[in-house]
Amino acid sequence: MIIQLSVLSDILLRNKTTPRFMQHVAQKVFPGDTTETTKPNIVAFVRNMVAQEDPKSIAWAMKGLLIRRTDQHQLLRTIRGVPVLVMAGEEDRQFHIHVVKSIVDAIDGSLFKGLTKTAHLAPVEAPEAVNEEIEKFIEHVQNPKNQDLPRRLVR
Repeated sequence: MIIQLSVLSDILLRNKTTPRFMQHVAQKVFPGDTTETTKPNIVAFVRNMVAQEDPKSIAWAMKGLLIRRTDQHQLLRTIRGVPVLVMAGEEDRQFHIHVVKSIVDAIDGSLFKGLTKTAHLAPVEAPEAVNEEIEKFIEHVQNPKNQDLPRRLVR
């Protein structure tokens, strides 16, 4: 996988516009199965977003987030006394749910919410669900005696 990503990022760095094949790659990487079958507008959004993006920007993102990613768990363990909500799409192909849960485990007192039928672009794929979870979290932070959310919410 790293070799494939390295080749793709090198191709992107050599182009002035994003090659068409990257639209297909993005369609397979970002939306989940549910979005692919039920939300053609989101799939089109991803395709258009990639087509309009600077290929060098995509390459640097790939290199920084996927190819040269370093373990940040030790740094995350330093977060204390700050309310943290972490959400992840259960269909995310880039950052699988178990990876995100390990991030949550590293942040003391953080809350986790897995979003069903959602992948990597949760705010685009399921804005209502994302907003609802944020509102619940804010309510919980403002009124911690409210027992709607457990100390650690894991789906």
